[in-house]
Amino acid sequence: MAAFSSRRLRKYLASGLLCAEVRQDLVRTILCPLAQAAPELIAEAVDGLVADVIALLDEENVSRDERHVMLSADLRYVGQSHELTVRSPRGPEQPASMALSRRFTERHRGLYGYDLPKRGVELVNLRVSAVGGMPSSHGPERAGNTASSRSRSANAWCATAAEQRRGLAGLPVSTH
Repeated sequence: MAAFSSRRLRKYLASGLLCAEVRQDLVRTILCPLAQAAPELIAEAVDGLVADVIALLDEENVSRDERHVMLSADLRYVGQSHELTVRSPRGPEQPASMALSRRFTERHRGLYGYDLPKRGVELVNLRVSAVGGMPSSHGPERAGNTASSRSRSANAWCATAAEQRRGLAGLPVSTH
């Protein structure tokens, strides 16, 4: 196990935060029977969520090559009070409601050992999750995007510089 001084440990931990993936999750509630959900309504909601999540990644300066967007839906049988989240296909291969219904039934059967084919499936939420890596960094420069803050260290309050994460994207980082 490596030994770190307190200062080196703080730098090490901070560099990990700067290099960690960025994740954004957005949800839109559309409570209706899945079979009656208008494909245009679902497509419009998904397109809006995707545009919003992409804008959030743009604000974080996440490289377009480092992004991965996932679609899913929370579904349940009519009359149930709990949902299952099912990954959603995106493409023209078949109507989204058919694919979601089939995936939900398979997942429900896999988790609980049965399905309810005579009950309808309800759409509860549409979800879009996006994950992206931060730009790589090397070296000790500062963003200059600081604000003053106070932190508690060794039972005393002290002035601390706080950097906004989006101002740090792409800047070099040193762990020495």
